[in-house]
Amino acid sequence: MKFPFLILHVFPAKLLSNFYLSLLIAFLNKSDELIKRLEVNNSLKVARLMFADARMSTYGTSKFEQPFRGKCLPTRMDELIDPIRCRGLNPHLSRAVRTYNLRIKTQHDDT
Repeated sequence: MKFPFLILHVFPAKLLSNFYLSLLIAFLNKSDELIKRLEVNNSLKVARLMFADARMSTYGTSKFEQPFRGKCLPTRMDELIDPIRCRGLNPHLSRAVRTYNLRIKTQHDDT
């Protein structure tokens, strides 16, 4: 493996994989909000049924009802938004995922 390959490909891959994980966490937390509004008693059971589908990533099941944490996910979201915007693309989805996850994190930290 050549060194330039690592520089050009590994960092963007890390940014995008962290974006995907952040998206999963946001999806599960938003699903939890909906499930509770539908007055279903056990959000975790609903999530487990969703993830019984082999096409679904099981990563999110360990993060159900939890905000994203750590150094990588919040930081990498910020590092992803600027290059998207600078290249003339709309960072709407990445901003929405970051904003939603930070709101959930703040609510979770306040309890």
